[in-house]
Amino acid sequence: MSDSGIDGREVEARFEMVKALYGPLIDPGDLGTVRNRVETAMRSVAALDAVELDLVAEPFSVFVPESSEG
Repeated sequence: MSDSGIDGREVEARFEMVKALYGPLIDPGDLGTVRNRVETAMRSVAALDAVELDLVAEPFSVFVPESSEG
């Protein structure tokens, strides 16, 4: 695992999955860019996952029940 909190093997596995699904549609010269985008997405997910939220951070509810009187 690198210092960014992502596993290089997982990046490669997800890249291979994208390549298997969309490989025929991707220009071979763009595969490096696609791999970098997969890694960037995984870094973003790891950063979001590192943020700790407690129950107080929940958004305020704006639900207003309808009146039974018409």
